[in-house]
Amino acid sequence: MLNVPVDICYSTCNKSRQTCDSELNLCMKQKCATEDSSSEGECESAAEVYSMALQMMGCQQYQKAQKEGCSCVPIGKTPSKSKKVAAEEKDEL
Repeated sequence: MLNVPVDICYSTCNKSRQTCDSELNLCMKQKCATEDSSSEGECESAAEVYSMALQMMGCQQYQKAQKEGCSCVPIGKTPSKSKKVAAEEKDEL
């Protein structure tokens, strides 16, 4: 996979494909809005094409990334709380 935001999002365990695609679309629109007026339209067109391609061909990529990003841990074999979390809970008391 390429190291682009959608690949990172797709690899986030249990994050829905729809959420990832929506976040990427918003990100691309925001990026295009920062372009100068002469290239903003071209940017928006490229973003729209990428978005359509992702909708049509992203399912297999998403499923593969989820499989690689999520690993099940047998019951009773989960690691104990991290030291940082334990310290934060202690500070709250």
